[in-house]
Amino acid sequence: MSYFVRLRPSARCAVCFFVLCAAVSFCGGAQITERLIASGFRPGRVAGDPIDTLVIHFCSDAVAHPKNPYDLDAVIRLFAPNTSAHYLIDRQGRVYRLVRESDTAWHAGAGRWGKRVNDLNRYSIGIELMGVGAAKEMEMLVRMPEAEYRKIAPADRGFTAAQYVSLTALISEIEARHPDIKHDRRHILGHDEYAVGRKYDPGKLFDWGKLGLPAQPSPP
Repeated sequence: MSYFVRLRPSARCAVCFFVLCAAVSFCGGAQITERLIASGFRPGRVAGDPIDTLVIHFCSDAVAHPKNPYDLDAVIRLFAPNTSAHYLIDRQGRVYRLVRESDTAWHAGAGRWGKRVNDLNRYSIGIELMGVGAAKEMEMLVRMPEAEYRKIAPADRGFTAAQYVSLTALISEIEARHPDIKHDRRHILGHDEYAVGRKYDPGKLFDWGKLGLPAQPSPP
């Protein structure tokens, strides 16, 4: 997905979310908090489809609130009704499950990766990081002018150390559960590498080296 346009208040009010307080441990001692959303995904997976790809995104409420872009409830509301991701990691490294892995999240959209054309959602797990890209990426993605971008505090741009720690642990846990997802850049992608010219996340401010991976993807 990876960037959001704020819905009209009337539309937001029509969207409901299931908020669960349960948390489960994953490797590294972190926790996943359930914030399962009620729309923006397809229940279930197609039988026989392998889950073999992770797609990394960024998201925020910076278009509407550049000085406060990471309010959790506001960001989650912006997914509805037509987009979703399996996981969301906030600036403090807290991990939220929005869609069960057994369901098909609508996070990748149109694009191409090898033989996968416009259907990567079927085979993938989407992870959103609360973050803001570089100025040019935000201009291309959401038409954010430079003057608006400057309202975003430098500390709110890019990604935090806590997010990389949690993302690394989460990926390790997902790989253990889905052995078709190899720890390489054929199977772990940025949204911008699948949807070239349409999406720009996680962008050049994302440090793939923090995951022990090269910056450039391997050919599919």
